[in-house]
Amino acid sequence: MYPAKKSNVIAVGVVKRNRNLAKYSARGGEINVVAPEDGVRAPSGTSFTGYQSFNGTSCAAPFVAGLAALFRKQYPNYTASQIRNLIETNV
Repeated sequence: MYPAKKSNVIAVGVVKRNRNLAKYSARGGEINVVAPEDGVRAPSGTSFTGYQSFNGTSCAAPFVAGLAALFRKQYPNYTASQIRNLIETNV
């Protein structure tokens, strides 16, 4: 489905700690990769003085975005399609 079907989108599904696809994860041929969503540690609240454990689909996309940023830094001349290919073939 859209927007996952668009060629300029990296569609991210989510897996639980046991590496099984979460029941509420997106599914289908449009999914490019999956990422963890269980017990992700992130800054808590707006004060950023502590961390809290989070779950859910919104936790998985930042993993992939961070990986894309790391690949982009390592390969600054790569196109978005080449970065997506690196992600898909190295996760």
